[in-house]
Amino acid sequence: GAAEKAVDLNDPQSNALSAAGNDKTTAKGAKARKSAKTATANEAQWLLMLEFGHSRSEYFDYVLHRARLLPDFMQIMDEDRQIVYRIHFRKRDMRTFWRLWDYVQNWSNTHVYLHGKELEKWKIWPYSQYMK
Repeated sequence: GAAEKAVDLNDPQSNALSAAGNDKTTAKGAKARKSAKTATANEAQWLLMLEFGHSRSEYFDYVLHRARLLPDFMQIMDEDRQIVYRIHFRKRDMRTFWRLWDYVQNWSNTHVYLHGKELEKWKIWPYSQYMK
């Protein structure tokens, strides 16, 4: 039993077999690392942008307060000299996006952009195929 499992280090065939086994293991590891890097790269490229302007909603002050606490919050002025509030979200931040979206989705001056292209509001829901 145990003697059969032992590898003779002087036997060139047993070294070749163990080296081939290591190559497969290394190849699998490299493939796994490559797919992990690809997933990370896709995560880094995926960018959702939420924009909203002033609203008469009773929740406007609350939403603006919550938005200002976020690291990617910006207050900008559009071409009509209206103040626009913009927040960038990565995939890992989507829980925060959905919390804000619940308030702003029906505001007339709310816009969502994915990779720089505007998404129609009806395409925005959790696990939407349009938001991949």
